[in-house]
Amino acid sequence: MGKLIKIITALSLSIIFLAFSAPALAQLQGTPMASFTMPVERSDKGIMATLTDTKDTSMAASVMKTGDLEGIVKPEGTYTLFVASDEALKATSPDLINSMKGKLKDRQFAIYFVKGHLVSSMIMPDDMTDGRTLTLMNGKTMTVRKADDKLMVDDAVIIKEVKTSNGMIYVMDRIPGSIKSMIE
Repeated sequence: MGKLIKIITALSLSIIFLAFSAPALAQLQGTPMASFTMPVERSDKGIMATLTDTKDTSMAASVMKTGDLEGIVKPEGTYTLFVASDEALKATSPDLINSMKGKLKDRQFAIYFVKGHLVSSMIMPDDMTDGRTLTLMNGKTMTVRKADDKLMVDDAVIIKEVKTSNGMIYVMDRIPGSIKSMIE
């Protein structure tokens, strides 16, 4: 019986050792162990209030307000919002920005445009799996990709994740193709 306890103890210690050393061994071998998610910021406010308060999303907040995001997103619902950062919007061609501003004057288009940034459910970072197709509220789709330790939708890299009281906000480094196609 004593021999059996020694064997079980040795096996248990080996398992514990492997569990703690696997990430270090993987790094030495060049195998990535990192997850694709970043720390999720948290807000006890709703999507629109959080978007307005979030650093580097004031331009997106203005566009979402123009398109009546507050009228579309209900406090009791859950949503996922994808927006380009202020820096990304500033780097966008002036012609595209002017086209967007002109089209947003049409109320129907503004609502369609805002719905083109929204999914009508909360998609958490762990649910953003490689190859997943997201259907936006206006019927268009975006595809989630994971490449080079980055989480992307279409061709845009997600640079910030914020969980709000009624959903998730993903801030991107550019306007993704699915959204850009609405204003070109």
